Amino acid sequence: MGMIKELVALVNDADENRREKNYEAATQKLGRAAEFAKQLNRPRLLAIIFMRMGQAFEADNKTQHALAAHEASFKSLTFIDALDLDDVFQSMFRVAVGKSYTYVPLSESVNISPDLYTPQTESDLFKAADDPHLVPKTLINIGNAYLRMKQSNPAADRFKQALERPEIDKVPELQGMALTHLGLIRVREDKLDEAADHLEKALAAFEQAGSSAADQRRAQTVLASLRFKQDKTAEALDLYNKAERLYAATKDTLGQQRTQINIGHIHLLEKDWDKALSAFQQAKGLKAETVDKQALGYLFWGMGRCFMASDKTEEAIDAFNQSLTYVENIHDQLASDEGKVAFFDSVQEIYDGLIEAWLTRVDQVDQNGDAYAALLEIIDRSRGLSFQDLLESRRSVKRKVTTQRPPERSIRPFEQIAQTASHVDLDLDIDFNPNVRFASNIGSENIPLRPPSRDLDVDFDPDVKIASNIGGTDIGLPLRPVEPAPEVERRPPPPPRPMARLVYYGLPEQLIILGVSVDGDILGHVAPLGDDALAERVKNLLQALDADVPPNVDANRFMGRRPPAENNGGDPAETQLKTLYQTLVQPVAAHFPTDGTPIIVEPHGALWLLPFAALLAPDGTSFIDQAPLLSVPAYPILKEIREEPDYGVPEELKALLVGNPAYPRFIEFGGSSYQMEPLPAAAKEAKQIGKQLKPSRQTLLKPAEATASKVEDLLNEHQIIHLATHGIAYANDPNASFLAFAKGKDDRPILTVRDVMRQSIQADLVVLSACQTGLGRISGDGMLGLGRAFLAVGARTVIVSLWNVSDSATAELMTHFYRFYLELDDKAIALQQAMIQLRKNPTFAKPKFWAPFVLIGAEM
Repeated sequence: MGMIKELVALVNDADENRREKNYEAATQKLGRAAEFAKQLNRPRLLAIIFMRMGQAFEADNKTQHALAAHEASFKSLTFIDALDLDDVFQSMFRVAVGKSYTYVPLSESVNISPDLYTPQTESDLFKAADDPHLVPKTLINIGNAYLRMKQSNPAADRFKQALERPEIDKVPELQGMALTHLGLIRVREDKLDEAADHLEKALAAFEQAGSSAADQRRAQTVLASLRFKQDKTAEALDLYNKAERLYAATKDTLGQQRTQINIGHIHLLEKDWDKALSAFQQAKGLKAETVDKQALGYLFWGMGRCFMASDKTEEAIDAFNQSLTYVENIHDQLASDEGKVAFFDSVQEIYDGLIEAWLTRVDQVDQNGDAYAALLEIIDRSRGLSFQDLLESRRSVKRKVTTQRPPERSIRPFEQIAQTASHVDLDLDIDFNPNVRFASNIGSENIPLRPPSRDLDVDFDPDVKIASNIGGTDIGLPLRPVEPAPEVERRPPPPPRPMARLVYYGLPEQLIILGVSVDGDILGHVAPLGDDALAERVKNLLQALDADVPPNVDANRFMGRRPPAENNGGDPAETQLKTLYQTLVQPVAAHFPTDGTPIIVEPHGALWLLPFAALLAPDGTSFIDQAPLLSVPAYPILKEIREEPDYGVPEELKALLVGNPAYPRFIEFGGSSYQMEPLPAAAKEAKQIGKQLKPSRQTLLKPAEATASKVEDLLNEHQIIHLATHGIAYANDPNASFLAFAKGKDDRPILTVRDVMRQSIQADLVVLSACQTGLGRISGDGMLGLGRAFLAVGARTVIVSLWNVSDSATAELMTHFYRFYLELDDKAIALQQAMIQLRKNPTFAKPKFWAPFVLIGAEM
């Protein structure tokens, strides 16, 4: 049997598997058919096979895999010769096994039956491959995939690309589809005029094409969303009802279900609880052949809201739990970090609902017992889910653990360590430098305070004839290959010492504060301080502290540079620091130890921007005086890191030191031009740190040597990584945030989050001694940016900054820090003592100089 007939037989067999809902077998056979198409050098045929694979993955709810297939479909049309099927299949056929991923080789898993060949299937395949509109169809497929997961920017890019294709002019139906989905994106972004323009053009295109009721209802549901956003509730309900009748006429129960959920949501926001519950119950009663788990998640969320309004707390808790069952199942099927983060930001309101229901239980049952314990369990469940997956996969790299331990850590009581640290004296020779470690003339994006809008959105109909509307990210090859970290001898860790926790969870009208003692006892408090009010307080504090932010960086209401508040007889910064301590710490402070044990701070929302170290207790002492502090996105993340084998005592670790690289005068990136000012204190900082380390255990790069590519190559060879340079944080695209370096011959002079995420490092400590390294975009996964990236790829601890830091103050702080780190072998205490020492210098006594740095991750 020739290769073409074998290919056709495989496609026929895969079609039969799909009808039997044996999707795994179907995708394996289509993968083998793709290998044949590549050997035959038939790019359009290969594109059709990948498109069918995407549809099979979608039917099996393999969301990320489906997007990878659609991306491969487009790439086969554009550069088949450069398309590496092994890379493509690695992206598609990943199956989670513990903390690793396995790949099933296609050629070893598929048998071909010649009896399955039919001339009709061959004709159909080649007819589809010859479709002159295949490229725009494939782009729409990819756009729909991103759209389904609420990744609006890449989705909009694909739809625009499709509309720019000249062949689409002859297919108004395709134009209507792309315009409809582009309109939906603009609705989500509250760009309502632009959305209306797209939808009007879409409806005109559908009318010109004489399109089916299915296409009309799709446009109508998006138009209903628009009218709802415009507060035209009656018109929105009318449009949804018309769409629902069209779905019913075509026996599309899935479309009916989604439409009923939207109707219920409108009634919910109108506080018509009876009509809302009726709509949700009707949606629940519709049994669609294809299960939309996200829609069902919102269905039970809506029912939970209705039960809450009727004071049926137990029914509400049950409904919210059912909702999360569907939502968390979707999470398990996603493969990309960006897709997971975007998805969970979009459904955060479901966790809010369950937590609000348990707050009612706190009032009804008890103030400090089981109800607060349940709240803490839910908060831990909701935090850092994508981050935890990253740790599981990144930390699955084989690491050599010795049974014969390297030099022992001396485990001493915290109070003894703190006492020893307090007597360390440093003699530094670093002149004051007024520069900050931030490029001038910058154009960085705003840094949003909270996740994007969490409006309910189940309007989108995924059953587009040419699309499989599942979300994820591009499977494009990395710019540089990922090199596994060399094996480093690690020892079993000492038993983690119990520490207290300070846990926050923000709601629209309330802030939950939980203090957890070292013994696990929980003290709870609910402050009447909603998300927006908390954001305003953080903004005001940063302004009062005169945190050095360039005037053209307006970080979404809380980082704008404004004139200081008038001094009415007192220090406005000091007053605010005391008030915030009383609000955020004092209510649960009774549960915190007094022996120098570190406290784990678990921020939420705007609190990721708050310098907790500088908060002032009623007696005038700073929070950092009371205890060392470390921050984590979620306690399970810290628990996993602390349970990993460690590397031994700091003085035996190998250190990479970079200070004041020879930057180009200007760096062009992301549509902006950044002027790189020299940082002389950063150069002294690296040398001072080097003097404290063994010469044989350090790599101190000269300014011209410190290129981005050189640093990237050296990351996985060192267990201490110290980078003193310029930093830039982006909010709209946190993965573009970068550190600046010297420019090599053939590479750009920056190291971005995306570059870091391709690494596999084994570092005890990473210090990002630059501006804004702790900023990016706040999400349910914590702060997305450089700090998270280094922690995710293997660092035990990362130190980052909250604002634009002083060059000379930072140099002195870091020199203090390394003295304490090397002597005490505890990074949290080392940072605490470094801050205390720095503020003894009158030049740097203000919190703007000593409080911007935060330790994320493990203390040891």
